[in-house]
Amino acid sequence: MLLGQVEVGPHPNGLAYDGVRRRLYSFNLGDPLGENCTSSIVDLETMSMIAVLPLPSRPRWALYDADRDVIYANIREPAEILVIDGERATLDRTFAVPSDGPHGLWLGQGRLFCAADGGELIVLDADSGNMLARLPLPGVPDVVTHHADLRRLYVAVGDSGVVCSFDSDRLEPLEIVETEPGAHTLGWDPAGHRLYVFCPGSSGAAVHEERA
Repeated sequence: MLLGQVEVGPHPNGLAYDGVRRRLYSFNLGDPLGENCTSSIVDLETMSMIAVLPLPSRPRWALYDADRDVIYANIREPAEILVIDGERATLDRTFAVPSDGPHGLWLGQGRLFCAADGGELIVLDADSGNMLARLPLPGVPDVVTHHADLRRLYVAVGDSGVVCSFDSDRLEPLEIVETEPGAHTLGWDPAGHRLYVFCPGSSGAAVHEERA
């Protein structure tokens, strides 16, 4: 059942949800693509767009940090992470990312894990933006997800068809698992301890079970 429909900016790409205020941030690619990029802020109580934030260029993944009451959003170029103040819904500051094309994004233990097109996993302090680590990836990444119990971070790399896992405590690479070329979207099932990877070439999904 459709509860509501709100018009946002052209070519919406990423979403971040502020659960405190029930606001949804839509990060839009603009028209033409990559120009006039914006973030549309939607109030879910009234099902209306309440504000539009201009963005410096093409947005990628974004997320809300309840502890700091900010929204983080990757920007492809210049390579940076925007920090948006949740209360004021305005741009607060930016964190430079020392690798081309910030793409996938995850937050945990006060750290931002940013998978960049430059073939690196960049780890930044979520408060200061200081770089804590830069770890190699075997190609252009996309989705990032996390196994909270094992403190293991997964990064899908579609062009080489692999998933890379890292120890999110020690910030060290652990293993590389083959999927198939083009497989760049994944999801983690915390109940079943399984990693699901969409495989477009074979029109299916690979299921990997994590064992401690």
